[in-house]
Amino acid sequence: MKTILRYVFQLTFLVIVLACQDDDWAPYPDWNENVGAATKIAVNANRNRYKISNGLSNEFIEFTLNVDGYDLTEVASVELRLSFFRGTTTLGPVLLRTVESFPSTVQVTAQEAVTAIGSGLTLNSLQNGDSFRLTFPIITTDGRRLTVALNSELCTNAAQPLFGSCSVAWNVVN
Repeated sequence: MKTILRYVFQLTFLVIVLACQDDDWAPYPDWNENVGAATKIAVNANRNRYKISNGLSNEFIEFTLNVDGYDLTEVASVELRLSFFRGTTTLGPVLLRTVESFPSTVQVTAQEAVTAIGSGLTLNSLQNGDSFRLTFPIITTDGRRLTVALNSELCTNAAQPLFGSCSVAWNVVN
C-alpha cells in the first residue's frame, strides 16, 4: 500500500510541475517569428558608372530592384539611401527616394545624385575616383524597418531568411 501511495504522490507531483511550465519546450528561437526580407538587385552592366567623358548631365546608373519576404513578410516599401565618397570624405546617407512597387527599374542620374547629396557638390565638381553607394532599408507593412546591409549572393539568390538589404555602389570615371 505504501508503494502505491508513493507512486500516486510522485505522479501527482509530476503532473503539478508539468502543468506549471510554459508551453514552449524548445529553448531556441522560432526563426519564422523573426523573418525579415531581402532586396534582390540586378545591375545593368552597361549603366553601372558615371563617365565624365560622356558628359555627366547625360549619365545615369540603372538596376532592377525586387524584394523577397519569403512568403512570411510583407514589404510596403524600400528606401534608397545615397552616400557619396571622395578619399576619406563621406557625405550622407540621405534619402534619395522611396520605391513602393516591385520589381522596379531604378535609374539614378548624376544630377539627381549630386542634388540629393547637396553640401556644394555639383556635376562640375565630380572627379575621377569619386563614388556613390545606395543602401536599401526595407519597410514592412507591420511597420518594421529592416536596415542590416548585407553584401552577399543572398541579394540576388536568396537561400535563407535574413534581415535587411544589400547595396549598389558605382564610381565616377574619366
